[in-house]
Amino acid sequence: MIKMEKSAVKILLVDDDEDDYILTEDMLNAVAPWSFNLEWVSQYGEAIQRLRENEYDVCLIDYRLGGQDGLALFSEAFEGGAQTPFIMLTGQADQAIDEKAMQAGAVDFLVKGQTDGHLLERSIRYALERARVKKAEREVIQMREDFIANASHQLRTPITSLQGYLELLVKDRVPDPVIRTEFIARAYEDTKRLAVLVNDLLDSFRWESGFFQVTMQNIDLCDLLRNSLEAVKGLAQSKNISLTLTLPQETLMIKADPHLVEQVLTNLLSNAIKFSEKDQPILLDAKMHEDHVTVRVVDQGPGISAKDQPKLFDKFYQGDTAAKRAGVGSGLGIYIAKKIVEAHGGQINVESELGKGTTFSFTIPWSNLNGPGLKECMTNTNAIKEMEVEV
Repeated sequence: MIKMEKSAVKILLVDDDEDDYILTEDMLNAVAPWSFNLEWVSQYGEAIQRLRENEYDVCLIDYRLGGQDGLALFSEAFEGGAQTPFIMLTGQADQAIDEKAMQAGAVDFLVKGQTDGHLLERSIRYALERARVKKAEREVIQMREDFIANASHQLRTPITSLQGYLELLVKDRVPDPVIRTEFIARAYEDTKRLAVLVNDLLDSFRWESGFFQVTMQNIDLCDLLRNSLEAVKGLAQSKNISLTLTLPQETLMIKADPHLVEQVLTNLLSNAIKFSEKDQPILLDAKMHEDHVTVRVVDQGPGISAKDQPKLFDKFYQGDTAAKRAGVGSGLGIYIAKKIVEAHGGQINVESELGKGTTFSFTIPWSNLNGPGLKECMTNTNAIKEMEVEV
């Protein structure tokens, strides 16, 4: 049996006979394994208005509505944007009407007098499942269209820029060797931006489509944090930014995919460096808690407004920053980081205030930890001796 939602199923019955409404309600009350709200309208115009102004899980429509046609109502509602699945009801077993209803998109065709509660309940369940599948299909199509549109937009800027520089160089229109070297350097930077964009786009697609692989291994989180700092050291040095690592003295053995976790760390650290002014310090630390380990990246940058913080983990979102205006980044890094953390059973969070810096943190649940003696360390705070390593 299809699992029904806990909330009541909203059903609209369009029928000009009140006795049919009472009979329908009685049949559902007798057999429906789920709660429902049955609304009844007898007029064509009112039915159209209800369907346009409200959301229903399913609609039961009588074929004859006085002097009007239930199929016409069905078609008009769809033209008005209604997505509600329809079940056609009729007082006569007419195959021609059945075929017309199904061709128009009805989910089912039921004959009054030959329909009992079990058949009606089954038909409604089928309509709900079909609506769920169609909704999922629409979401996949929309996701694909959004992905293509955003990917095209993201790739256009660096490709246009790179093409411009290379065209001038190929046609030997840059005689000044200093400017020529500068153009080559800019073209090289554009290729790096393109590589980041393409990798992020591919990663995003893999996570959304389910074609990702998480390979859990026993790893030392402390080593992973040190490696991540080493990976961004050059970027930090270019802005004279100091990187400080604070760790528990004990080894932090965790079960995780080292490449994916390092991708999260590198992304968070790179962002912290990009959005920080020169000479501002950045802190990376890891702390043990009763049921999880928390990793934090703390910067002293410009901060993120409260209204922007909930959007940070959305796909392609970039706040109104200098980096966005300069075309730096894909707007996918934090989104992918969230997917990776959640695949490890953890959560990623942000705390920030304008002018006071930003802290990104993510957790790895205690259930993923397997290092001997780590839990005992939590019982005695004196046993946790932090060490600082400045890079």
